[in-house]
Amino acid sequence: MNRGLRYGDGFFETIRIKDRQIPLLDFHLTRARLSAKAMEMEWPNHWDATFLEDQILENNRSSDVIARVDFWRAGQGTYSPEMNNIEFDVSYRAYQPVHSVFTLNGAHWHNEVSALEPVQTVLYEIDRKPIWEWSFIKSTSAAFYVKAGIWLRKQEDANDLILLNTQGNICEGLTSNIILKIGNRFVSPSPDQGAVEGVYQSYLSSIIPLEYVPISVQMLRGADEIWLTNAVHGIRRAQLAR
Repeated sequence: MNRGLRYGDGFFETIRIKDRQIPLLDFHLTRARLSAKAMEMEWPNHWDATFLEDQILENNRSSDVIARVDFWRAGQGTYSPEMNNIEFDVSYRAYQPVHSVFTLNGAHWHNEVSALEPVQTVLYEIDRKPIWEWSFIKSTSAAFYVKAGIWLRKQEDANDLILLNTQGNICEGLTSNIILKIGNRFVSPSPDQGAVEGVYQSYLSSIIPLEYVPISVQMLRGADEIWLTNAVHGIRRAQLAR
């Protein structure tokens, strides 16, 4: 009985393993605990960083790989679950390199980001992501993203997309958070705009003065740079194809 599969009653973390290390583990653990709390699941006290690191690394010996850790509510029941305990599973896939910056070296690492070949990106305006209290969770209920991903595959001039929320503001990328460089400012959609709470975005906010504000399409089009960030690739630079 996997309630994450049957009812979308779960969440997951996509984790980069680099040189047999998990550099963003603490940020993943923080988000996973917040997700469990929001979904009223009981996070075991012994599931700390050491425990999760051992579980993630013990079954894979590759030096550079992506682990997916799925968490779901244990037990039976339909829409009304019988318990709130958590179960989890770890799966792996190979890391596919892209033009990105993951490790931030030196005081001028953003120059390296600015030199990246940009990802051709388009606005997805067919559907808009709803804003609700669980929007920040990386949920196993992902039909909205799958539909957007199917649409993206049909676009010959784009490799990624940017989602809007129900307010018509910028929400996030298909698998990334959005950061704009506007002059000397770095801005990202505020938590009330419906984006998944990004692990790499949280890491970046501990390094740069990242401002969280509602971002209009006009702000996006006028930005000096558009960054797509996630825990797999780090930072990619984007460019609107249209």
